[in-house]
Amino acid sequence: MLGFKKIISVVAASAIALSLCSCSLFDKDNTADLEGFDILRKAMDTYNKQSSGGIEVYDEVKQVTEQKFIYWYDEVDVLTYYLEKADDNGGVYKEYTSGYSYFVEENGVGEELMKSDERYRFYDREFATHPQTTDKVFYFSDEGVIEDTLKVNSDKSGSILYRYDPEKAGMGIEGGKLESFSTEYFFDENEVITHFVQIAQGSYDDGEEFIYKYTIKIIPESEVGPIDNPIKVTEKPQEE
Repeated sequence: MLGFKKIISVVAASAIALSLCSCSLFDKDNTADLEGFDILRKAMDTYNKQSSGGIEVYDEVKQVTEQKFIYWYDEVDVLTYYLEKADDNGGVYKEYTSGYSYFVEENGVGEELMKSDERYRFYDREFATHPQTTDKVFYFSDEGVIEDTLKVNSDKSGSILYRYDPEKAGMGIEGGKLESFSTEYFFDENEVITHFVQIAQGSYDDGEEFIYKYTIKIIPESEVGPIDNPIKVTEKPQEE
């Protein structure tokens, strides 16, 4: 996690994300001429429709995996997912739900949540979708793009770079100013986006400069099937 100085996010506080509701809502006038947008749009549409997948977020500055999220829809479109993410204390927070049961692990202590617990969540494909099973994981905004560059290699793989004016894009950071923000998407020879890199730079109100750099891997549908629960319930000591 980014600690108390967090970039404003509507998707995942552990990754750099846009503070915009316009993620996934595109203005055709703003996207029609963007280099490589047809490749990105196809990837987003594919991710929305697939039955399983996920993302893995790697912090390039700290050189640690910040978060991993995998999901799978069953035959009636109820969501099973497993989440691991770094917590503020240097530990790992874990979460698993099959839609019918819910488990969490904090500070090494695993527990099963009852449906009466306010932390209990249920997700499905249509009525209660989890944001990380949608195209919001691509963190795209159609506002404030000041540079769009498509590079294609000899084997037809390549990258799409979008650089933003943070103010025009409506991006912000708690307790400071975001001075530059970019996302570069990398695709293979079949124009399938495999991962992307986000870089944000700026300074906090106390004068401290910052740079955040994350690599977000798109976990393909073919790599995720039914997900078993890895969280073990910690037995509570019996009272004497």
